[in-house]
Amino acid sequence: MNTEVGLRLRELRVEYNLSIEKLADILDISPGFLGLIERGERGITLPRLVELCEIFHVQQEYLTTGNGEQPKKFADNPMEFLKHVLNEHQLLQLSEFGKVLSLHSLTDEEVDLLFGAISSQLEFLISVIKAQR
Repeated sequence: MNTEVGLRLRELRVEYNLSIEKLADILDISPGFLGLIERGERGITLPRLVELCEIFHVQQEYLTTGNGEQPKKFADNPMEFLKHVLNEHQLLQLSEFGKVLSLHSLTDEEVDLLFGAISSQLEFLISVIKAQR
């Protein structure tokens, strides 16, 4: 059973585009220990299972048995992921930010800097949102 739970956990982590280091940080465990869980070499406690289900918005039954409601897939649809983690007001703010950006001509270097900053902020925002749930 540990192997199956670990495989489903890894699939969810990859689907959410989280590195093993980032998820371990969110869970306040070492990446090595998380790797052992994902490989099925270590079990998972009930409180940690509940926390993972909240992070990935899945039922415990799905994570433990593979049955139950399937997790939403976001890898091919970033907008659905944003709708999943942001409230309506936050989505509106993001839309307004996009409109403002479209008014400026940015160099490739400026675009890279901007996306680097946005990526860092989104990672932080996502970890805060998940910690609150």
